[in-house]
Amino acid sequence: MIALVGILVACDVPPDTSAPIVVPDMSSTQSISATDFQGRVMRFSYPESWLARVGNNGEITLANRQNALGAWDVDIFSLRHGEMAGVIAAVDETSIANSWDRTLTGVMSLSRAQMTRYRDMQAQFKGNQAVTINGRDILITDGTLTRDEIVVEVIIIVVYDEDDGGYASMLIGAPVGQVLLYEPVLLQIAGTFDFIRE
Repeated sequence: MIALVGILVACDVPPDTSAPIVVPDMSSTQSISATDFQGRVMRFSYPESWLARVGNNGEITLANRQNALGAWDVDIFSLRHGEMAGVIAAVDETSIANSWDRTLTGVMSLSRAQMTRYRDMQAQFKGNQAVTINGRDILITDGTLTRDEIVVEVIIIVVYDEDDGGYASMLIGAPVGQVLLYEPVLLQIAGTFDFIRE
């Protein structure tokens, strides 16, 4: 029994926090499309070395490593040094009940609210920053999620495809001090967003 515990402890090797974090650019990409239950499609390009998976509800989970993909599935607070993961969901502007919420600011407010709906989790975000990439209007904010004194950094990016009247909301997490390293490439990913009505 003691030998088994020793083996299990030895297998859980902590990440090397001195290892440099390499963030790829978009020079080599792959694409992913996801269709929701109403037949709406969102399509993105992302770095070829990253991983993406389509969920049952038409959401896309994005991660830079296999372990990060698994960490996102289990617990965002378990992301390790050099890992980032998150989820991308499409929002059809016609599905937003209140016309005053059918803006980037309104969708950003809805996305922020998703982070504060859990009673055991506290969310704190900075102000929104507006940018335009590849003709796509984008709002971005960053902040933190805290649960039981454990903190993870997050970025929320909301992007609008004016041609087809659809939004995408990206929520990406990483360990403290690391999420802003991914901001440039995440904005490039947001700039590839296509919303398609089928």
